[in-house]
Amino acid sequence: MSKTEIEKQFRILFSEYLKFPKEETLVCISEIGRKLVLSSVPPEDIGDMYSEALSEFTEKFPDTRISELSDRISTPLTELLIAYGMAFRQQIDLQHTYEKTRLASKIMENSLDGIWMSDGDGNIQIINPSFSRITGYDSLEVIGKNVAVLHGLAADDIVMDKIWEIIKKDGVWKGELASRRKNGEIYPALMSISTIREGNSNIINYIGALNDVSEKHREENIRLELDRAKEIYNLVVQPQLPEISGIVINAKCLPAESIGGDIMEIIKVNEKKIVVFLADITGHGVSAAMTANTLKMLFKEISETTVDPARIFQYINSVMYKNILPDDMIAAFCGRIDLEAMDITYCLNGLPFPFIFRDKNAIRLKPTGLPLGVFENLETNNISIPIQNGDTFVIFTDGISEVRDEKGNVLGNTGIESCISGKKQDAHTIIDDMLRCAGRFQKKDSFSDDIIVLAVNFFDEKLALTPISHSNTYRFPTKSVCKGKTKFLFIDEVVIFFMDYISETTNISMENLGGLKIALFEIVLNAIEHGNLEITEYKNDPDFYDTREYWELFNKRMASDDYGSRQINIECFFNAGQVELIVEDSGPGFNPEDLDDPFDETNISKPSGRGIALAKMNVDRLIFNTRGNKVTLVKKL
Repeated sequence: MSKTEIEKQFRILFSEYLKFPKEETLVCISEIGRKLVLSSVPPEDIGDMYSEALSEFTEKFPDTRISELSDRISTPLTELLIAYGMAFRQQIDLQHTYEKTRLASKIMENSLDGIWMSDGDGNIQIINPSFSRITGYDSLEVIGKNVAVLHGLAADDIVMDKIWEIIKKDGVWKGELASRRKNGEIYPALMSISTIREGNSNIINYIGALNDVSEKHREENIRLELDRAKEIYNLVVQPQLPEISGIVINAKCLPAESIGGDIMEIIKVNEKKIVVFLADITGHGVSAAMTANTLKMLFKEISETTVDPARIFQYINSVMYKNILPDDMIAAFCGRIDLEAMDITYCLNGLPFPFIFRDKNAIRLKPTGLPLGVFENLETNNISIPIQNGDTFVIFTDGISEVRDEKGNVLGNTGIESCISGKKQDAHTIIDDMLRCAGRFQKKDSFSDDIIVLAVNFFDEKLALTPISHSNTYRFPTKSVCKGKTKFLFIDEVVIFFMDYISETTNISMENLGGLKIALFEIVLNAIEHGNLEITEYKNDPDFYDTREYWELFNKRMASDDYGSRQINIECFFNAGQVELIVEDSGPGFNPEDLDDPFDETNISKPSGRGIALAKMNVDRLIFNTRGNKVTLVKKL
């Protein structure tokens, strides 16, 4: 109806109401208000309509006085405005409802989840495109069918009955089910189903969503495989730390990914000779780790028959050339360290030049050939270089020498050499100096390539104690180890070594780290004094302890081969949200149940016996082995 027709109808109804005020006429005027809204007549035009209707009435009935109509003259206008307002509000509400419905429809159409709605009997009424994509069914094939088509062929009937029982009782269910596509393929589906009720009574609709989680399962399986491969790699990459008089070994490994491609091994030939092997396999991740595992097994196998570096390389090359991809290669170093001849006989094929640091100067080792696995027949020769007591030998993979600065410049061997030359270096300081140097150069602490750095110190044990720590150590992301003779073990340095490792590798709080530091110090001290030096009875004698004679005995045992050469092994690793530190000495052990309670009044005056109790107070668990010479400290992170 046009605006003109609506205005004409209003004038007629207006006149009728003024002459004969009836409720039915007002109802009709209210309908006029709704029609005005539907015809998009603005509210400001209503005043003009009213004025025109009043003018027309006075013209038709000139004898009627307006004052006589004062009780009802404004009623039609009021009714019209109220009806207009209510109709306008309804139109706005309808528009909002439409917008919401349109938005919900868009969400449903574009959702990655398959969405369906059924009636109260479970017969499907609506599906979205993702439902068809996931299940293979189009709308014509499932509308009117029961939702059992989604799972009935793949899920146990008893299970489904239980699920529907939960849905009807609780109004919602969510879980994973085996579902079947149209083509018969069974797949894991994450489903959620909820109910729509008529008031609080009958269920009138079910709404469901399903998501194919096959890819998630595949990713989870891959993650589990990677975790397993990582565990294997961590076992493969960890070297032996042979105890040889006159040699100190320190190593650090930093894989660029969860699984690396660099490996290292150290084999003890006899009391005067070791063989060092270091390799960098092309690439990272699982494939590189698999090659690394094979490579390490080959090295161990051939080293049982020969310790000649050139022959070792030729054997490994002959096998790996046939078993690696055409674009892959193996950069490697193999060196035989002989403390009788005081030399290193080596092959260097593809790795950065190693250094020997002597009197604050660096001596570079020369390369001997191309990387392994490139050519079927490897041409390489041994080179021998003399060593001296006091020398520090360092070998590393290219992950540290090939770091770049912001301009793309490479650090290189020259950059490393300039960073660490000019000052006294030992196996423990040189690795940290090299890593700090590389970090400063690239202006970040993390590295984009795998890194292994190995440093070896040479010294004469007969020249008494020297100012450097003679403990063998290595640090890896999942494990850290320190091994050494009692006479050369500096407790403070050992504790700092492990505390630095724990703080760098975990998010442990300073409070927990402080407690762990106290516990480790006490247990290592206990391993030295009560374990390897066996001075318990002398410490428990208040008349003898801390006398000149006591310290003479202590120092004599510390310097002797019988006591001072006994080993102490310390390991640190992480397991299920906790850090574990294991301290093992070479002493005879004891029965932990024989420990006195240091807080008992009868033991307060004793000069010793508080260390283990203090350690217990600062960890979550303290565990002795049966023999009593190995202690495990456990602290939650």
